[in-house]
Formats: sequence, C-alpha cells, structure tokens
Amino acid sequence: MHSATAEQKTRFQHYKYVLVPAVLLLGALVHVGWLARFPTDPLGPVDAEGFHLLAVNMLNGDGFAIGWEPPFCPTAIRPPLYPFLIAGCYKLLGPNPQLIVLGQILLETLTTALVIRLTSSITGLRIGLLAGLLYAINGTTQRYTGYLFAETLLLILITASLWRTVVCLRRPSLGNTALAGFLWGLTLLTKPNVQYLVLAMGGLLIFQNLLGALHFLKCVAPDFRYHWGSRPHGNSSPNSASRSRSQLIAPNPSPQLIA
Repeated sequence: MHSATAEQKTRFQHYKYVLVPAVLLLGALVHVGWLARFPTDPLGPVDAEGFHLLAVNMLNGDGFAIGWEPPFCPTAIRPPLYPFLIAGCYKLLGPNPQLIVLGQILLETLTTALVIRLTSSITGLRIGLLAGLLYAINGTTQRYTGYLFAETLLLILITASLWRTVVCLRRPSLGNTALAGFLWGLTLLTKPNVQYLVLAMGGLLIFQNLLGALHFLKCVAPDFRYHWGSRPHGNSSPNSASRSRSQLIAPNPSPQLIA
C-alpha cells in the first residue's frame, strides 16, 4: 500500500510538467476570451485615463501630472509604481494602451503561476494546482485586466510578497527578509491600501525572528514615508478625488496623445 501511494505521488510529480503549463494556458485563454467577448476601452474609467496621462506627461517632460493640457501641476494623488511601469512600456513600444492590456494578461498568467507556487509551498502541489485553477478562471480579475488599473500589478506583487513571507517563516535569514520587505514595499508604491497588511506581516515575523522583523520593517519604511509624507489624506483621499472627472483631469484631450 505504501509503495503504491509513493508511486502515485511520483507519477503526479511527473504530471506537473504538463498540468502547470495547462493551468497557465487556461488562465491566459480565459482573459483573452473575455476581452474578445467584451471589448473594453482601456482609458474608459477616470482612473485609467489618469494613469495614462501620468505616463504620457512624464515622457513629455511635464512631470508627474494629470492633465491633457497646461498648466501641468504635479500630483501625489496616485502612487508612482504603476504609472512608471506604463511610461516604461510607452517609451519602448509607443503610447498604445492596448499593448498595456496585453501585458496585463501576461501579468495575470504570472500571478497564476505564483498562486500555484505559494499554495504548493504550504499544502502541496495538488492543492496548489487547484488554487491556480480557481484563480485562472476567477471572473473578478477580468474587470481589471482590460483597463489601465493598478490592481493587475498589485495582485502579482501581493502574491509574490506572501510567497516570500512564507519562505522567511520557514527559512529565516536577512536575505529572505530583505527580499520580502522589498516586495511588500513595491506593493505600497502600487496601492497604499495594503499598508496594514504589510505591518501585519512584519508583526508576524517578530514572533520568529526579531532581528529579521526589524530588517523587514527597515526595508518598507521608505515606502511608508512616501505614502504618509507625499500623498494627500483625509478629504483629499484618492477615493474622493476620483468621484469627479473634472476634479482629476483637464478637459479638451489632444488626439496625438493616444495611439
């Protein structure tokens, strides 16, 4: 009986080289199929248009500003990482938001791979594949992929950060802690909504390795300083600023800014 079980596990391990790519391919096809069935305007929502304008204005030398025309006033209403990523893609490939959407499908596929890796490291490959399959067919992520929303980048960063935190808990070292802290810092620079989750992860590490936890918090401290020192709070929160397009974006779009 024991030998038969061991043989089944070995056979399943061999199948992972087929099953894992199959789940990733399924996830990519689901996203492509969804966008083919329900086409989107990547700049339709006001937040998406704002991210596009931040990237375009940075490339044009007008600073980290949201607006179609002068005066371009620098803003801290949006965290910087996602606009910088868009700007880098625009610099290499041209200001085409549709290409960003294709890149986000790739990010979602990589997120599925990380979900499999994270879950497998905790519960084993079978449950990892099930978790990856559920994520691959999860319809709630489709609404982010077709627009220039930071959530697609946030999801892959959170998953990678959780995975490296699990590694820290199992194999504590300053190197593992620094990498986890670096990844959690990137999540803060994408969307600050996760700030309390980051602090919770630091608190979790304290129970195992105080020095490592302090090193973790040291790695994310600059991102907290950016959030609390540069970005508006209270009545000027991103949510309140997003309620009105006229509050966020100057009128009269210039057609040459959109490919």
